[in-house]
Amino acid sequence: MRTDAEILQSAEAVIDHRSALSVHHLDEFQKLLRDDLKGVAQLEPQHRSTLLRAINSLLSHNIQGDEELLDICLSFASPGHTFGTRKKALKVLVQLYSKKPKKEISARTSQIVGCLAGIPRHATSLLSLALHSLLVAMTKLALTAQHVQSFVELFMSNILVLVQSEDKSVRKSASISSFRSVISENSAEISHDWRSRRDSVSDAEEGEHSSASDATSDVILQACMCLSQLAKMHIKFVFNHIFKLFPDTSPTYSSPLTLWDILRSDMPDIRAKLSAIQCIQDTLHFARPFFVSSAEMTQKSISYTSLSYTLGALLMESHNATASFLRTHTDEQYQVALLGLAGCLFSVTPYAKMASGTSQKLCAQLREVVSSLSSQGEHVRRSALQVLREMVDAGICKDDIVYCRDISSYLLYEIDHSVFTSKEQSIAIDLIASMWTYLPGPERKESVTVLFGKLFEQNNVEATRCSLKLLALHSDVAADQDTSILYTSHQLSKVDVNFHLTFLELLAALVAEQNVTDETLFSILDWVLEGVLAQIESVKLSALSAARSALGNARIRSNTAYTQGLEEALVECLNDSSSAIKHRAGLALADYLDAIQLHEIDEAKWRMLFDMTLRMEVKEKGKVGTALLRDLITYDAKVQVHVIRAYGSILEKCQGMDEDAIQRAKRMLLLLKDELKPQLNYKIQWNAATAIAKAYTSEEIYKECSSVTAEVLQGLVECESKSRNMKVSEQASSLKAND
Repeated sequence: MRTDAEILQSAEAVIDHRSALSVHHLDEFQKLLRDDLKGVAQLEPQHRSTLLRAINSLLSHNIQGDEELLDICLSFASPGHTFGTRKKALKVLVQLYSKKPKKEISARTSQIVGCLAGIPRHATSLLSLALHSLLVAMTKLALTAQHVQSFVELFMSNILVLVQSEDKSVRKSASISSFRSVISENSAEISHDWRSRRDSVSDAEEGEHSSASDATSDVILQACMCLSQLAKMHIKFVFNHIFKLFPDTSPTYSSPLTLWDILRSDMPDIRAKLSAIQCIQDTLHFARPFFVSSAEMTQKSISYTSLSYTLGALLMESHNATASFLRTHTDEQYQVALLGLAGCLFSVTPYAKMASGTSQKLCAQLREVVSSLSSQGEHVRRSALQVLREMVDAGICKDDIVYCRDISSYLLYEIDHSVFTSKEQSIAIDLIASMWTYLPGPERKESVTVLFGKLFEQNNVEATRCSLKLLALHSDVAADQDTSILYTSHQLSKVDVNFHLTFLELLAALVAEQNVTDETLFSILDWVLEGVLAQIESVKLSALSAARSALGNARIRSNTAYTQGLEEALVECLNDSSSAIKHRAGLALADYLDAIQLHEIDEAKWRMLFDMTLRMEVKEKGKVGTALLRDLITYDAKVQVHVIRAYGSILEKCQGMDEDAIQRAKRMLLLLKDELKPQLNYKIQWNAATAIAKAYTSEEIYKECSSVTAEVLQGLVECESKSRNMKVSEQASSLKAND
């Protein structure tokens, strides 16, 4: 066994000659440590510092180090050592966590999270460094619900209370030594700029810190980042404690302090407050599924109703708090962060289930921000426009015409006075177009016509593109414009991809209008087909959306030449290498077959569509598909769903089947039966059951394909009994009962 003296001598050699060390010397040093771990653990405090400096030198040579290095540093960072030793060890651990593979870090989760134990609340520099080290290791830890609970308890009892002076503390803080199972989690993308400023200070006692406010800010910053990462990675666990973190009217869950108190306190600096805002936003964003599901709960359970009520109160308080801070925190960084939080609230709140007036204060404050955009910086302007987008998408202002008029008038003022950049103007016009859809008919048409004329006449490609964006949301106004506008726009679309995308968006809206002349409509269809055949993926995708809209129009479906052209183009797109294009083409074909009415087709037309449906196959690994669902390219579930829908629709409308068609129809039914298997995607299962139901509404299918009915029925029985999805089971059960 090596002696302590040998270990220290080797460590000092590593430190003194770190720039000229050979790989052999470094390996020898690690071997000394590996051979005498017990001796290392018994080193005197002053010698531990030397050892940690030597280990740090090792790491500076881009050496990952043996697992024993990790164990040694974890030992020195744990309770029982001086604050100075623990801080040095934690700084080395930060490097080790970034270098070591996940397997080695995960296996030491208990020791790693245990580094937070035994740190008194006043030891802010050590606490900040411990939190930061956990943040770096977070994505590599094996975390549990108990870890999250312990961290939240630590956050509430030992970190939030730091925003208050000692004499104003609401409740006595528990000792961190009681914290035995702490959780932290960090994305590997965390920038080193977020590191605690205490990383570079001396190892003096905590009292020598230059500023108590800086120390508190560091702790809050690191803790909020940990909690934010927890929300991203383990929202289910965090949601269990959401009433501890946010204000609530319920006496059962209300906490003396919440995340909002960080913003109310004067002690934390702007870094800590911005981190707290981001933490609130991340928690709400990732909790959205829980808010939605709670709002959809019925009153069959008192507990569910109670939960919905308390969550509603939490969301309303969050709206009001955000509005209040937007009014009082006028610094640009605060405004940008709070506007992002406001947008998050608009996107996660189920307003249809909320009390009226939930967003009233926040919307009113947002109006104040928008009214003064001319005096704001670019970041605030863009953030304000983004939150307006979230507000409009949530449908909050659709019943408040006065509010829509006010906001749109503010935005028009900024456009007229050239306050916005080109990109901001595009966003603003899109918002105006959306809000004007809520205006009364005559006022809407007049406003759209005036703004369109002003933009289109600017002889500027971007302004012209914005004018088309405006018309795309008001297609009735677009249909009344001179057709020369479309021909001019078509020429411009050939030289600018973004313009081409907007042009196709307008065409998608116009194909549904009934007062478009045949000549104009046929030109539109030519341009749509041109887009579907384009080489640029984004253009092809937009054109496929326009083709989908076109085939939904019975007037267009009655034109055989154009319909067949669109059918051929869509089927060909199913062979594309892009999954997005296959998905969009499959969606258009499935919707098309759903939209066709029986009176629109005869036996010849049905056979043509049937043959087209059989071609909804793909080529994979050089082999030609045989119309089997299992032969679909890359087994894309989204594309499979559309093919399944198409099978159901074409069988539902069958007419005059010959023997060949009957055999193919039977094969389709058996293929649909195979897609009911429990191990498959539940969306595929449900759509397969629905397609079978549609097929058997046809008397011809019921009669001619009776030989496979028993086998299909057996598939439904197995699906009903084994599917884990209630929606699938109910559909299978309903169809089985009908059969």
